[in-house]
Amino acid sequence: MSLIEVLISMFVLLFGLMGVAAIFPVGNFYVVEGEKFDLASGLAQNAFEELRARGMLQPEVWMLTDHFQPLSFNTDFITSTPTNPGTFTLASPNSGNAIVIDPLGGGAIMPTSAAPLDRTYFPYPNPLDGTSNPWPTLNFPSSVVSPANWPVRRVSLPIPNPAISATAKAAMTTEIAETIFRLRDDLAVEQPDESDVPSIQRWDVDGANNLLRRQYKGNYSWLATIVPTTGAGLAALQPANADYGNISYDVSVVVFRKRDETPSDTSERLIEAELLQGGELVIFDRTNVKQNVDDAVDDIRSGNWISLMGVNQTTGDFVMKWYRILSMDDETVENQNFSTVTGQVALRRLMLIGPDWPAPTVGTVVTDLRACILPGAISVVTKPLRMESSSLWSLE
Repeated sequence: MSLIEVLISMFVLLFGLMGVAAIFPVGNFYVVEGEKFDLASGLAQNAFEELRARGMLQPEVWMLTDHFQPLSFNTDFITSTPTNPGTFTLASPNSGNAIVIDPLGGGAIMPTSAAPLDRTYFPYPNPLDGTSNPWPTLNFPSSVVSPANWPVRRVSLPIPNPAISATAKAAMTTEIAETIFRLRDDLAVEQPDESDVPSIQRWDVDGANNLLRRQYKGNYSWLATIVPTTGAGLAALQPANADYGNISYDVSVVVFRKRDETPSDTSERLIEAELLQGGELVIFDRTNVKQNVDDAVDDIRSGNWISLMGVNQTTGDFVMKWYRILSMDDETVENQNFSTVTGQVALRRLMLIGPDWPAPTVGTVVTDLRACILPGAISVVTKPLRMESSSLWSLE
C-alpha cells in the first residue's frame, strides 16, 4: 500500500510540476512584451525632445522627398493657386492636411524611379493614381479628389548639399536618418555556444580598428505626424501667417518594432472603414474580395496601433487620429450587407481604444473613413504642440 501511495503522490506531483513548467513560457512572453513597451515609451519621450531640439517643428524646413528645396505651401502642400505671391489659399472647404515627418521612409524611396508625387504621399503608393479613388462617396470634400490635393504628405528634413552650393540643402539620407529616428539602446549581444561562457558585447570599428560604438539591433524606430485641428491651424502653418506659433497641433510620435522602412503596399496599407458605437471599427472591401481585407490585417494583432483618416462632417476639417487595437475578428467574412455600402462586401471587425472621433451627435456611426494600417506600430503618444521659429540646433 505504501508503494501505491508513493506512485499516486508522484503522479499528482507530476501534474503539478507540468502546470508550473507551463507558466515559464507565458512569463517569458510577458517579460518580452514588457520590455518592448518600456523601450517604446522611452523612445517616444526621446522623440519629442528630438522634435524640439533639432527644429523639426519648423514648417519652413520640411522637404518633400522628391524635392531638393524646402516644401512650398503654395505649390506642394495646398496646390491651390495663390492670389498674391507669399500667400496661400485654403482648399475649399477647409479640408485640412496632415504632415508625416519620416526621413527613414523618405530616404528609402528617394533614389528610386517612382513617380515624384508617389514619393510624397502617405501611405504609399499614391492612393489616387488614377485607377482608384480612396474616397469614392460624396461625404468627403470634392477638393481632395484630385491627386495633387491628397491630404497626407510625407516630408523629410534638410541636410547640407555642398555638391550644389555652400548654402544648398538636400533631403536627409537614410544613413543620417538612422542616427536620429532609430533607437540604439537595444544592444546586440552575442551568446557563445558554451553555456558557461559569458555573453559578448560587440563593437563597430573604423578602418584603423578604433572602437566607434556598441553594436545594436535597431529594432525600434519612429516617425511623427502633425495634424492641424482646424482650417485656421492649417493656414497658420505658414510662417508669415499672423497666428503662426500661437495654434496647437496634434503631434503624434509613432514607435515601430521591426518596421519595414521601405514604403510599399505591404508596409503601408489603406482600407475603407466605418466607426460604430463603443469603439467598434469595421474594415471592408466593397468589391467583396476577402483577400484584400486579409492582406490589410496581415501580421496585425491586438496591441498594434492604426490611424483613422476622414473628415469632420460638421466642420469639413480633415481628421487623422491614432487608435490601439484591443481585439480583432479571427476571420474575414464575405457577402455581407453593410451600412451605407451598396451591395455585398467582405469585412472584419475590430475593437479600438483611443480619442473620440468628432461626430455631429454622440453615438453617430462615422462613415467614409480610411484605416491606415502600419505593421509594427506598437506605441503612439500624442501631445498638443505649437510650431516653432527657431531651435537650439541648426545646419549653419
